[in-house]
Amino acid sequence: MHTSTVLDNPAQRRVEEVLAELTGLGVEAGVQVAAWCEGELVVDAWAGTADVSEGRPMGPETLVPA
Repeated sequence: MHTSTVLDNPAQRRVEEVLAELTGLGVEAGVQVAAWCEGELVVDAWAGTADVSEGRPMGPETLVPA
């Protein structure tokens, strides 16, 4: 699990827990979440693998197709 090194708040910690659970159980291979509240970044987290075949980890700059 990788997350923002700047953010430390209840929302950030909860999202980290959920992402760890989703990737740990195999529900998601990789996932990233960013959330803003009133113009302030409050959650910046990512976990898992961006490309399973290459083993490339998910990161903050990973592009995810819709």
